Amino acid sequence: MKRPIAALPFARLRAQSWRLGLGALLVALVAAGAGAAKAPRAPRQDRYGGVRPRAGRATGYFRLVRRGSRWLFLSPEGDPFWLRSVYAVNWGDGGPVAHAMLARKYGGRPRRFARHAAERLLAWGFNSLGEYSSVYTLPLPTYFHPHGNSVRLPFIRLLNISWYGAIDQGHLAPAPFKTLLAGAVDPKYYSGWAGNVPDVFDPNFAIYARNAAADRATSSNQTIFTARSTHGGLPQPSLVHTPWLIGTTPDDADNLFGFGPGPRMPGPDGVVHPNIAWIIAVTKPLQHRNTQVGAAFGDRHTEAYPDPTVYAKRAWARFLRREYHTIAALNAAWGSNYTTFGSDGAWPNGRGLLDESGRHRWMGREVNGRLSGASPRLHADLNRFLGVYADRYFRIVSQAIRAATPHQLVFSPAELDSHGGLTRRPILMAAAKYCDAIQVDADPRHPAPLVQTWAWTHRPMFTWIAEVANPDSAMHRFHASFTPWLHTQAQRGAAYAREVHWLYAFSVDGVHPFVGLDWWEYMDKWGERANWGLVTPRDNAYDGREDRIARGRDRWGVPYGGESRNYGDFLTAAVAANQRINRQLARLMRGATGKRSRGAARRRPGRSGKAARP
Repeated sequence: MKRPIAALPFARLRAQSWRLGLGALLVALVAAGAGAAKAPRAPRQDRYGGVRPRAGRATGYFRLVRRGSRWLFLSPEGDPFWLRSVYAVNWGDGGPVAHAMLARKYGGRPRRFARHAAERLLAWGFNSLGEYSSVYTLPLPTYFHPHGNSVRLPFIRLLNISWYGAIDQGHLAPAPFKTLLAGAVDPKYYSGWAGNVPDVFDPNFAIYARNAAADRATSSNQTIFTARSTHGGLPQPSLVHTPWLIGTTPDDADNLFGFGPGPRMPGPDGVVHPNIAWIIAVTKPLQHRNTQVGAAFGDRHTEAYPDPTVYAKRAWARFLRREYHTIAALNAAWGSNYTTFGSDGAWPNGRGLLDESGRHRWMGREVNGRLSGASPRLHADLNRFLGVYADRYFRIVSQAIRAATPHQLVFSPAELDSHGGLTRRPILMAAAKYCDAIQVDADPRHPAPLVQTWAWTHRPMFTWIAEVANPDSAMHRFHASFTPWLHTQAQRGAAYAREVHWLYAFSVDGVHPFVGLDWWEYMDKWGERANWGLVTPRDNAYDGREDRIARGRDRWGVPYGGESRNYGDFLTAAVAANQRINRQLARLMRGATGKRSRGAARRRPGRSGKAARP
């Protein structure tokens, strides 16, 4: 799978230290009871990780259903499935140490690494491959691995339309579409984070989305999934009937700026994203060339545009013309003095609506995502047009995905409600209209955004989680200054256990909307010098046994050890938490089956010995 240079910008980071209480208790109970009582029997599972007994009919594909008060994935065989996915299952994030490890431990063969990774994930109670997992880990034939990984796990596909299309990676459209913020606004009037805001009205956005979803082959892009075709298509021949694809994520929201928290509920760190409609109102109406694409997150590109039209700004002008009919009516509502809905002079100093750069008092003052000094009517128009923008984004990406994979699920970008805040309502409402599930940043210390997200969308949700304990890890030499960290792997495991318990138990209005989680990530990340991983860059599990100086072999005969010091045990608590979820699902389904059986027994004629009526 294609992988960007930037991996996990700070939009996803939040404090971790609150999570120790219940998780620590769970770890203590597991440790205390290890020799005193027989471990509970694991429930039976189908080949996709669904837990028996069955909760619905087999369809051959993953789907989402509500059973009683709880939303659930159902596996292709109809069994309940609570997502425990792992992002970025690959060796590359481990840097030079991991590169040497691959050669030494797996003979330089990524396929061997992939098989072992899948074996371990299953043993640890994880049940799927998350976004950014490398192509050689996937369970289907690909251009890299013609037979697919022999140890199969369901997976989530990531397209990254809004970033890859902005640089036309793979040449899947006639040209890149414009980005509306970086290199496109006057820095005198906007000085905040210059993230990626795609022009979803640009014809190239829809073209790129469809071809990315179709997995099209071009002169510079290989089709990834090759079981039935090496050219892709709509539908994608190799994906359309596979049961292993859970669903598709259109974008990493780190590359989709403006979909984060609005001013109603900022994140605990105070972050507020600007209103995308205001960005459109003040952006350039023409772009011939942009030298700042991706600069904000360290992946700067210069892009040239054969068609310089910024279609989003034209759409804004059309929207206002339909609302007000005349420029005089618009001026009366806003207190403005435009001469035309078009251009009169040139951006940034012309007198037309298209020449607006943010310099006029009626446009308000944008500071750190908050707009002050603008009239209520302008605020209302911006929010309505934000709904138009969001509807167009979600309609285009969902239609592209459903055309390519009509039987599988469509997810929102990963993730909305970032920073633990609340995404603006028009965006969440559009996500609910077009997506089967919404990916959110769930902060148990601040559940109010989740409560409001459910109230607006009534869609099932899943979240990403991550824990860092650099001092007790292969990253012990480095200070992870960008996030509060934990001190030991045991604390990290306790934190994981607590959050899993909280997610499964969370309810709004008597409904349990969380259907799972995405763990960030498989291996410690050398580029960020951070202990995100389930394994060290030497590919040793953080289980208190492999992550040691002493060497040995694991249950599959693969060597472990050789660390510079001994580290602690994260995985015991994580495995126990994962197993507990499966037992809870099994109990839930047995209870539901029992209720149905008892109800049927009460209604079944002839149980008293009397002849049943025809």
